[in-house]
Amino acid sequence: MSQKRPTTQQPPSSASDRPATADPHAIANEMVFSATTSEGRTAGTEAIASITKEQKLSNYAMASGLLAFVSYIFYYSLSSVGGSENAKQLFLGDNSKEGETGTTPGFEEFLKEAHEGRTAEERRLEEERVAKGEARELAELENTTAARLKAEGVEDEIVASANEEEEKEMARAAGFEEGQVVKKRPLWKRVVFFWRRE
Repeated sequence: MSQKRPTTQQPPSSASDRPATADPHAIANEMVFSATTSEGRTAGTEAIASITKEQKLSNYAMASGLLAFVSYIFYYSLSSVGGSENAKQLFLGDNSKEGETGTTPGFEEFLKEAHEGRTAEERRLEEERVAKGEARELAELENTTAARLKAEGVEDEIVASANEEEEKEMARAAGFEEGQVVKKRPLWKRVVFFWRRE
């Protein structure tokens, strides 16, 4: 006769009790079953109640030490950026006298540098806008000149020869000579051996 297994099966207590080809669903059921029972773990309130006084004092000392450390870093950051007066005012309350402004020399210097940076950026944008306008004017002038020469029947020979000379000069400057590439050192050699000339 064969034995029948009961419908509610107790999961094995350890991994060594499991067969080698265990069903993943059975393993998951075992994990869920062990999590719901209080045999393996104690509840949070019971675990806290079981902590000794020495462990509690150690935890409080660690927490207060970390709080002090973080507070010191916060105070140091405030005093290094905004001055020690601002840090003291933040912790102890507003202690300023009548007629004093709340800015510090460090903050005023920051505002001054920000203003200088803004004006430099505005100046750069203005120069860029002017350069684009000049380039646009030159392109329009070249187009109108080419159209005028074409309307007069003048061939583009003079302009073409000037363009060819300019192209050759640009090719020489870029490192191309008569259609062939001039051999240059690799970039890493130029960076590492920067004192050597090519």
